[in-house]
Amino acid sequence: MVGHPTNACRRLPDAMALQLLAAEEVRRGVPLMSDSQAGPSIVGIFAGSLGFILCAVCIVGFFVAGFAIDYIDQRIEDDCDSTTGEIAQITGADEGQCDEGSTTRDLLAAIKMPLLVLGIIFGLLAGFATYQN
Repeated sequence: MVGHPTNACRRLPDAMALQLLAAEEVRRGVPLMSDSQAGPSIVGIFAGSLGFILCAVCIVGFFVAGFAIDYIDQRIEDDCDSTTGEIAQITGADEGQCDEGSTTRDLLAAIKMPLLVLGIIFGLLAGFATYQN
């Protein structure tokens, strides 16, 4: 053979040699890759996915709470702060809707910022759980 080394016919193709080496390593109990070379575990991927979902839910909840607060403020301004609204409150014709609206608005205002903080925390924890390597 011209231009080929003399032991060329004895060499196995690289793919076959790699398969034989991998089978030998498995048989001998030698890991094919170390833990630092392995990707994230299934538990890490699940925890990360769950964390990203909770992050999204909390951040969307933050924005929805803001829109609801604005809507309730507008309704209170239109229906309760007018002259007819005050008369309805005094006579009880509003059936407590103005007070209930104010209570709901205060509750939403109280949980708005904790929702944002929880969303950020869930996002960070999800990132660490997924990309811990």
